[in-house]
Amino acid sequence: FTGKTGFTHKFDFLIPKSRRYPERLIRAINNPDRNAATSVLFSWTDTKDVRSRDSRFYVFLNDAERPLNPDLLSAFQEYDVRTISWSQRGEHVEELAA
Repeated sequence: FTGKTGFTHKFDFLIPKSRRYPERLIRAINNPDRNAATSVLFSWTDTKDVRSRDSRFYVFLNDAERPLNPDLLSAFQEYDVRTISWSQRGEHVEELAA
């Protein structure tokens, strides 16, 4: 997607709007650290204004090798990004499949 800066950003998945849920964009982060979070948050904020107003953004975070940093989770929350830890992905199937 092209953001308002003119930069092109890649997302792993786009789930179109359904009757129950708005458009959903998804990125997976294998090594969730500050650099990865900063990059993903920039991509989201740059493209958010050119997407549908009710679009949602989800980030899957790999927590298999180490626990997730609460500061990263807080940063995503500040930008209204829904975080899903890989170990709890099954709890979000309905929200992402419908």
